[in-house]
Amino acid sequence: GTVDWKTGVDGGKYGPMGEDLFAQVCLDTNGVSRGEAFGTKLDGTCEADRPTAEKKNKKWKPTCDGENFPAYHPLMKPEDYMACLDATTKAFGY
Repeated sequence: GTVDWKTGVDGGKYGPMGEDLFAQVCLDTNGVSRGEAFGTKLDGTCEADRPTAEKKNKKWKPTCDGENFPAYHPLMKPEDYMACLDATTKAFGY
């Protein structure tokens, strides 16, 4: 089937879908079973995921070389992504 991402939820009340919801709806539409994957990302936007000393720092970003995760967030600029990729590769050998 198709996913009407432009309309989003509730008939477009909140605008188009974000990438997380789009991915979930796409997986659901194609019959992929749901599962829990807590702890698979290091997320600077989530206070609970930040290091203790950085809990209140809303601008904190992961260094990508201290802990090995499949995903690091937020890396909104290409140079931040590339720096993270480089640090992860050097630290963990991927």
